Amino acid sequence: MPWFKCLVRGQGFPLTLEGKSRSWSFYANRCVEARDEDAAEAAVVAMLRRDPDLSLGPGVVGRERARLFFEDIVPVDSPSGPNKGFTFFDDEGIPFYES
Repeated sequence: MPWFKCLVRGQGFPLTLEGKSRSWSFYANRCVEARDEDAAEAAVVAMLRRDPDLSLGPGVVGRERARLFFEDIVPVDSPSGPNKGFTFFDDEGIPFYES
């Protein structure tokens, strides 16, 4: 099965980062093995839903506004990078926190 590298932008995630609770956006790169681009997208969504850094339990106010956008999905020969971490930024696009 082929590998895909996906650039994902998250928007409107109600999180507490460095003691600041607000709606955050982020960028993340993830590599997954999948049969096609649609399956790669589904695999990355499932991966991000399990990530503790994005934990949005059922009682979190504003979780219904959180969205994921796939900015790029590229076939690659093999996975690269750590396949974890995020670059968070605020509504003004200023990078704030990297995990």
